[in-house]
Amino acid sequence: MEKTKFSRLEAFWQKKAMLINATAALVLVSGGVLLTSGCSQETAAPKAKAPTAHVQHETIQDDSASSNDVADVTEVTDIKPLPKKESQYVENILTHHNVPQVNPNEINNSGASHSGGAANGNAASHHTDNSTSPATGNIAPTTPKTGDSQHVNQSAPTTKPASPAPGKEQNQQQPGDKPVEKPQQPGTDNQQPSNGSTQTPPANDGDTSNPSEPSNPAPSKPEQTDGIETTAWFPFWSTNSGNQILSSQSLDSINLFMYELQANGDVGYMQYAKAPDPNTLALARKKGTKIYATVANTDGWSDVNKAEDELHNLINTPEKRSQLADKLLAFTLKNNYDGIDLDLEVIRGSDRDNFSAFVEVLAQKMHQKNKKVLVSVYPKTSYGGWDGPISQDWQRLGKAADELVIMTYNYSMNSPGPGAPLDWISDIVKYANTQVASEKIYFGLPSYGYLWTSDGKRSSLSYSQAQNLIKTNHANVVRDKNGEPTFTYTSNGVKYTGYYQDAISWQRKIETIKQGNPHIGGITEWYIGAEDPATWNMLKTELK
Repeated sequence: MEKTKFSRLEAFWQKKAMLINATAALVLVSGGVLLTSGCSQETAAPKAKAPTAHVQHETIQDDSASSNDVADVTEVTDIKPLPKKESQYVENILTHHNVPQVNPNEINNSGASHSGGAANGNAASHHTDNSTSPATGNIAPTTPKTGDSQHVNQSAPTTKPASPAPGKEQNQQQPGDKPVEKPQQPGTDNQQPSNGSTQTPPANDGDTSNPSEPSNPAPSKPEQTDGIETTAWFPFWSTNSGNQILSSQSLDSINLFMYELQANGDVGYMQYAKAPDPNTLALARKKGTKIYATVANTDGWSDVNKAEDELHNLINTPEKRSQLADKLLAFTLKNNYDGIDLDLEVIRGSDRDNFSAFVEVLAQKMHQKNKKVLVSVYPKTSYGGWDGPISQDWQRLGKAADELVIMTYNYSMNSPGPGAPLDWISDIVKYANTQVASEKIYFGLPSYGYLWTSDGKRSSLSYSQAQNLIKTNHANVVRDKNGEPTFTYTSNGVKYTGYYQDAISWQRKIETIKQGNPHIGGITEWYIGAEDPATWNMLKTELK
């Protein structure tokens, strides 16, 4: 299918429009969840974080599951809400994290942006949602179709759901979905578009062939494990609940999400973040859980062009790349971490070669000290359709790094829909198989969803928040064809539509991933503390 040209000029103005819209966001509080007015791009003013105390499941029959099994469930209790400004900051992270900031009209027709595109404002998707007005962002929530849904028993199943095989479900498109492109053949991530598109990155102004920087280093060898690893991002706003889970569950590693890359290459803290809780570090080390520091530039979403310039200036020559690698290594050694997780989401597509060369030299230096390098990447099924995925050369990154963590979430943003549909996941797995060694592939899966309103507002939605809303509003919960629970209710004339994740939806995602590649390295939760407590029992069965 012929691809449309990617216009950086239009993308620039779209980013500007997104920031302007963000300042005009209106806030509505309902059921403990703060909702924001819809924007043409994914910027939302945040909610006050509701307490994450576990709410008991409602008894609703689910034809796809057997009897309940909630033994040994980790129940998170006594968690205080975040202060208003901090909760707003967190909400902006959740609604920006792994979301393309591009004009939907620039996305190629085959859906290559964010493994899809942001069609009519639905981020990370092949989704074309005609109910969303790009001009106003107003949303007309859709009610799940009866034929696509099942009644939900929200407890974890004791046996695998007797649902249609993921391969069959993937042939059923969401209403308005664009055709899903087929994965490329091995090696094609390094091939630039041949249609004259400006997606082709210009030559970087650093010399990546410098002898001090290996252009194609030998792949590092991950440690052999008994099964697929269980890992999680551990954000600063979820410390108490994260500690409770860490003390009662077995995680192979955690990624501390609190560090921000500064303009001079130093590692500082994200806004509102502070030093990690000593209890977290002690718990992890006592249990043999590896600790990685996620170093991000996500604060840069507030000024995209400035953040892109700052990162470019840190990696655009061999000397600068080496200096930055030295700083990250020193930071890792000083804090006795097991390695670094690079989450550099605000980046130019033209820095593709610079970024790959930087990861290669960083990995070389880190491996000499027995430290690991993880790289968090946007999901995609091709070369890429906008700056984020274009900047990430999975082949080169996969050879140099120890783990390539694919952020497989935020498929539906501006209008109600699944967080990570099974057919989308399947296509990402197929593409990853052509680019990266299986044991280095890690899938980041969402533990939260979103709540939309008919007057154009949206907020993130944790499992416990969903349970509170369902119970308070006596909402009927159904399960869509992807296994994701969804509900609707009306309050004061406003219709609310929620999608969230539970143990069953996670199980079906993992089954789909394993069907595409049973030898992946691991599953990484984004983020710890937002999940259905019953998920942990399911993971013990599915991953080990």
